[in-house]
Amino acid sequence: MVKQLIRFAFAINQGPSAGVRCAGWRVWCTGEDTYITSKTLNGTWKTSLHGDVAWRTAATKENMGGDSPVLPADHDRAVWKYEPNSFVDGVRLAFVIASGRTALRPGPADSREIDVECADEWNRIQMIQVWMAEEGVTPAPRSVVGKIMTLASGRSVWLESASEVVPSWDPAPQATAWGVVVSPQNPATDDVRAPGLLLTGISLN
Repeated sequence: MVKQLIRFAFAINQGPSAGVRCAGWRVWCTGEDTYITSKTLNGTWKTSLHGDVAWRTAATKENMGGDSPVLPADHDRAVWKYEPNSFVDGVRLAFVIASGRTALRPGPADSREIDVECADEWNRIQMIQVWMAEEGVTPAPRSVVGKIMTLASGRSVWLESASEVVPSWDPAPQATAWGVVVSPQNPATDDVRAPGLLLTGISLN
């Protein structure tokens, strides 16, 4: 089955903070699998949603060997494992990539990427939600990013843009040139509706 790929970046393109972004994100489908990774992760970590069997964020095979392996050789590559969300009326929220304002930093745009516009607000997170629909269920995206992809089973996969206010977050400086943390989120241990990745900046000032 042909690989179906969507590239996107979290970005602010208007106002006094125009030009800051968290770029290089990719979501693609092939066979019955959905994959998620980013340039931020430097090819080291990848999230894989394998049908209804194995959902995980794992170190890539290429980074388990050599002189500087990411993990010990006997360590499970899948450090974070998730239970697949259930379908409700044939649709489920499968995964979320969420960026805080602190993760955005000055950087060049990539014409291959779809810019997901972010508000210049420190207490708001911008999300890309990965949705799935069963075969025969017509997707009805509210704010689709890119195209609707199809798995081998006939299920549909698409991305939606959404945002939420997080009142408890305090204003903070934007990330420095390389200070971004990617934190896996799991409904089993965190207060989230679906597995995901949360992007926040590190201030080295």
